[in-house]
Amino acid sequence: MNELQIDQHAGTQTKKKILKSTQKRKQILSAGLECFANQGLSKTTLADIAKACHMGSSHILYHFKNTDEIFYELIAEMFKDAQLRSKDYSKKAQGREQKIESYIHAMFDWLFSNKNHQKLFLQFQSECLYRHELKDLRNKIHLAAIDYWNYLLNDKNKALVAQNLLTGSLIDFCLDHIQNVNIRTQTIQFILKI
Repeated sequence: MNELQIDQHAGTQTKKKILKSTQKRKQILSAGLECFANQGLSKTTLADIAKACHMGSSHILYHFKNTDEIFYELIAEMFKDAQLRSKDYSKKAQGREQKIESYIHAMFDWLFSNKNHQKLFLQFQSECLYRHELKDLRNKIHLAAIDYWNYLLNDKNKALVAQNLLTGSLIDFCLDHIQNVNIRTQTIQFILKI
């Protein structure tokens, strides 16, 4: 084997390791989502997640420091997914009112699409009350959403009101097990009146 072949072989091996590591992280996150949704953050242990993804706890510790780190990453991923969905919905919308409606629909559809996201969203909101690092993450997410509302409404105060209304409506929506469609409709009507 010449030097070029050795370098190519080493590069291929490295790519395979990275891919395998990425797949294991996704598997751990998926199991973590299931565990947190069913048991809550405080009752979920590394052993629970390890059992759910058929790995040893040491494998999980190789990828994550603790359950808090898994929860934090799930929340960050969840909101990133919500942002992507809202951008996708907004591309189809024309005009301010349609953009507002599409953004609200995107947020509700995002939560409606996955019951575990609803449970995680509620846990996140409650955990933010007394966990500093989660409160900081919530503030970053909240400010990013307010920036988007400010772009749509051209008024920082209205943007804050709109985001607070939407957050409250999403919490109500998650708490309402029958998925009351009126909550979405009322939210759109309130925000359009701002």
